[in-house]
Amino acid sequence: MYRLLLICLLALGLTACPTNRRGGDDDDFADDDDAVDDDDAADDDDAVDDDDAADDDDNHPDDDDMADDDDDDPGPPCADSGGVTVTFDTASATSCDEPWTEADVELVFTEGPNCSGCSPSASGGDLWLTPAMIRMDFANVGCTVLRIEIDVTDWTGTGSVEALVVDMDGNMLGTAANSGTGSMETLVIEPGSGIEAGGISGCETQIHEVRLL
Repeated sequence: MYRLLLICLLALGLTACPTNRRGGDDDDFADDDDAVDDDDAADDDDAVDDDDAADDDDNHPDDDDMADDDDDDPGPPCADSGGVTVTFDTASATSCDEPWTEADVELVFTEGPNCSGCSPSASGGDLWLTPAMIRMDFANVGCTVLRIEIDVTDWTGTGSVEALVVDMDGNMLGTAANSGTGSMETLVIEPGSGIEAGGISGCETQIHEVRLL
């Protein structure tokens, strides 16, 4: 959930947070990592490229303090496999700070930067921000997000819907805003590098679908 917290910081004027690192774990002994969830294999940390397993250490890059330990491979571009589509058909949380997951994207409503308060809802496969912000974490989608497309309908005014995306260090990569009201439009952000998380805020806004490419 740390990436969701990064988005929260963005809404207040983000500065990048340092990556959490764990030191002292490579003792060249069998089962040298004594943490409950840490590798626990017989010879887990005895080689330069020790963490090549698919499910090692929750896919955090450089999790064992070695320069190339998880190969830092975020996966192929999402577009290569047809993309990831979030339709909000399974939205079950309609109050703030109650996360849920759809299409391996972690989602949570929070208060947005534009309108005070947090009053979201879900209806007919659409999310309503009246007002609210929806924060999205893409860490577990299994591919690299290079482009995001967001179908929205706003009922407030031009520029009242704001979308933003950040990288894994919390650096803002791009933003987009609505250009009209009363009809659906697609907001597109394509920064040219990997998108780790994003957020969409609105005062009286429908979100119909999000596509990760």
